[in-house]
Amino acid sequence: MSPAERRTLLDEVQTAYQEDKFTEAMFQRCICAVFDYYDVTYQTEYAVGPADRRCDIYVKATDTAIELKREANLTGVGQAAYYANFCDEAMLIADGDPITNGHNDAAETAAASVPDVKYGLAVTGVAESPPRMSIITEDSGGFISAAAADNIGDGEFLVVKQDEVLSE
Repeated sequence: MSPAERRTLLDEVQTAYQEDKFTEAMFQRCICAVFDYYDVTYQTEYAVGPADRRCDIYVKATDTAIELKREANLTGVGQAAYYANFCDEAMLIADGDPITNGHNDAAETAAASVPDVKYGLAVTGVAESPPRMSIITEDSGGFISAAAADNIGDGEFLVVKQDEVLSE
């Protein structure tokens, strides 16, 4: 994504936030824009398992299925739990801008009880130069560790904030 395309996306995102029209599809576009900038190999709407359920983003390097939600919910946890049966890990990532937007205590608790399911809130830094993504999570390993350590893609694009408070 060129700087001009990133600027256009940022303008769309800011307008959508102001008009309360920010969608899951826009959230996914923001995350993908950061991935694209750093040449992270991923697929969107990737078929997982025999039922061909589709995760929002799949990262082959860590065999991670990512389910995105504007607001975390138990349905998202269920989807991530399904993906975890067929991938090394699954992540439920909700919009973290602001934290209170997408966080759900019940979803976080449920995700913690399912092996290989991670929970986090993402803040896409599409406006930053270079763009970076922050994730607020208490989890580590797999995708989170590899991305933060510059082992996926062409550069360190993920800032992990494990000391942020998710629950109020």
